[in-house]
Amino acid sequence: MKRYLLSTILSFLIYNSAVSQIVIVKSNPSNAYAAAIASPSPTTSGPNPLDLCGQAWTAGGVPGGWRTFFILNDSALAGITIDSAIMQLWADPTTGWGYYGTPMYGTNNACVLYRITSPWATTINWLTMPSYTSVDSVILPQSTSTTENYLHINVTNLLNDIVASGYNYGYMLKSRQETTPYNSMMFHSSSAPDSSVRPQILIYGHGSDHVYFTNGHTQSLTICVSEATATVPINTQLAAMDSLSGLTETWSLITPPSHGTALTSYTTLSTGSILIPVGLTYTPVSGYTGTDLFKTVVSNGAYSDTTTINIIINPYPDPGTISGVDSVCPGESVNLSESSSDGFWSTSNYTVSGIASSGVAEGLIPGMDTIVYTVSNSCGISSAIFPFVVRSYSQCHTGINIMSEGERTYTVYPDPACDELNVSSSSIIYHIAVSNVVGEIVYTSEFNANQIKLNIQYLPAGVYFLRINSSEVKKFVKR
Repeated sequence: MKRYLLSTILSFLIYNSAVSQIVIVKSNPSNAYAAAIASPSPTTSGPNPLDLCGQAWTAGGVPGGWRTFFILNDSALAGITIDSAIMQLWADPTTGWGYYGTPMYGTNNACVLYRITSPWATTINWLTMPSYTSVDSVILPQSTSTTENYLHINVTNLLNDIVASGYNYGYMLKSRQETTPYNSMMFHSSSAPDSSVRPQILIYGHGSDHVYFTNGHTQSLTICVSEATATVPINTQLAAMDSLSGLTETWSLITPPSHGTALTSYTTLSTGSILIPVGLTYTPVSGYTGTDLFKTVVSNGAYSDTTTINIIINPYPDPGTISGVDSVCPGESVNLSESSSDGFWSTSNYTVSGIASSGVAEGLIPGMDTIVYTVSNSCGISSAIFPFVVRSYSQCHTGINIMSEGERTYTVYPDPACDELNVSSSSIIYHIAVSNVVGEIVYTSEFNANQIKLNIQYLPAGVYFLRINSSEVKKFVKR
């Protein structure tokens, strides 16, 4: 078969009878994804990379291994008995990993392809990688060129193991040895911009007139719950095909979910086409979020098929509540706290107040504002709001030019002033800021003294406010 057919056909079936040979080209499913991890960065989450890699390399002088985990959808296997399966991987000479232009590098770069045996996501790292098995693992031998494609990887046993287990958690590619840099294999992943070089599997097998689930042996379902209980229809996930008519098709539960209830009992007559059951649902346990799964069988009395539905139950984002002081003077700062985490702060009126990523809010000019804390996840975005007031200048100072707080006394003179303004204190002055009546900072400086002389001759005539050590506000007039 010519290569251009491989890159454009998702599944090509040839059959004349129940035992005819069937050729399936399984290429670039939309839900394929990958993650890369590295031992020199054990807590760094893997991205969804453009390359599948197995390598022994260094990072910042630290040697270690790089591994890639990837999944290809197995829905094209529905109704097929596998006789042989060939995986095809194309080298990526444009990779930014390893040595540019040489995806196959080193004198000992053989890799191994393993079957993954537990769920995982692209957020895995070296410490949280899924489990895998060496049973029926496949060796990719030492490369013979720096851009060698591996188009004849026999994964028949691996794929049959996946079908037999009922769980498709995909594959792990790793260097056969991860202790001696520099050796690498770099292949395009299903995220490659050029669809013709994405990984694919050619499956040769035979079919029969038996019933099968049209969505494959392993499926994924993500649920968002905003209330204690959420019932989700699963009719389309349990659609089945039987090429014969008039047979009694029965759906039933094999493995019940651990954290919910699955209603999968249904009976109907086959019509020779796809059958979509009615009234089948999954309901998670009240208040539960996390993962769950269940396994269902469909049978026509003579033949049967199974499918496993892996479920992720996510809550809608909870922004929590904001607490703290809700009013300040211009130039003052307060620490706001949040009962939630992993969100970000913002304000609705950034000219009145500002907020740092740590939750420190600062008054800028008098006015009303709203502090906002926003959280998001795969289910949506939600925000908590906190009314915030920056008090007027008249509320923030006494109008008296001598102010005492405990043992600290501040004196500002002359008032009114023309060219110079003297500031004295019974304690050390570390910072002075001068603002005009609209809250604009016109002067700021650091000090370490009790007596300060400010040059104000450049200021236009008017009323100004002097903030000492970010707390004491003093009013003065410039002539």
